[in-house]
Amino acid sequence: MKLLGYLWALPNTLVGLIFALVAVVSGGRMRIVDGVLEIHGGAVSWFLKNCLLGHGFLAALTLGHVILGYNEQFLSMHRLHERTHVRQYEILGPFFMVVYLAASLWGLIRGRGAYQGNFLERKAWEGDKKTSLCVALIFCLSAFNVGGPIKVMAEEPSRSLSSAVFFGVPSVMEIKQSRDIRSRDCRWRYLRAVPAGSFLWRAQEPSGPADALKYRRRHLEEQIIVFMGEKNRSEARAFAQAVPLYLEWEGMSENPLSEAKFAGEWLQKHPQTAIEPFVHLFMAHRLRAGYECANAGREKDSRPSLAEKYRESLKKAESFHHPLISCVIQDMEAQPYVYLNGHGRP
Repeated sequence: MKLLGYLWALPNTLVGLIFALVAVVSGGRMRIVDGVLEIHGGAVSWFLKNCLLGHGFLAALTLGHVILGYNEQFLSMHRLHERTHVRQYEILGPFFMVVYLAASLWGLIRGRGAYQGNFLERKAWEGDKKTSLCVALIFCLSAFNVGGPIKVMAEEPSRSLSSAVFFGVPSVMEIKQSRDIRSRDCRWRYLRAVPAGSFLWRAQEPSGPADALKYRRRHLEEQIIVFMGEKNRSEARAFAQAVPLYLEWEGMSENPLSEAKFAGEWLQKHPQTAIEPFVHLFMAHRLRAGYECANAGREKDSRPSLAEKYRESLKKAESFHHPLISCVIQDMEAQPYVYLNGHGRP
């Protein structure tokens, strides 16, 4: 059965192998992971960064049993999602591209968007190993032109302290191994605040999409503990489990903003919460990301209010005079972007 999957997806894989040749002559890298060729770097990275003509770039792109990644970090982050696309190719074979475009078109018609309304993408985020062949054949009969799987992604995340806290990149271990870390700087203070037995020291890549969301929630909970202390774990866990975290924002402002909105509502419902300083910081980070998305999407009307809300959240977080939170605020303010590069500061 596995051999049949390789053969059925072969036409798409051959297209992917063209990028393998390009990577070889342009300094890219590749390796086989569980029967799938992963490629990044060189001209492949240039292609993924520029093929959307300034509207973000592709973090990863699957072509049969070949996965193109902007860099090794993004390949790791999106491996579970892209592997679901590999399984879809094994089911749909040469019809995948046609089905994908038809599904995007149907998503637009239904008002859900070309990406979020695409049932193949929804299945990929759900980690569903069974794509409905009947539905796929119905789409094939629509006879649309070939299209490609597009995912608008952010610029490569910066390796700042705020990125470590809110994205987990770099990891705690990577920060510790940094050669430029100095005694008593913000990263040094942060490392000292991470408990010796913390999940953050031993965190490993999740094994599936469902586990990825659990990982994100656990990571957020443990970050709150770093800042607010073990005594507040019950509140940290309650917030981390309730907030509507997205695995990927897709470059859409409504996704980080929905997380920010929840944080604001949480504070209204829990006026005496001990984790208030961190929640304000979390809200500021999401508002900043939402502002960058709005700028990228030319949502002119929303930008002034988002900038104002961002500044208000920063001011409230700073008002608690928490040394580590102040460090993250300074770091976030020093960064040219937190999510989408080149789209201004609020």
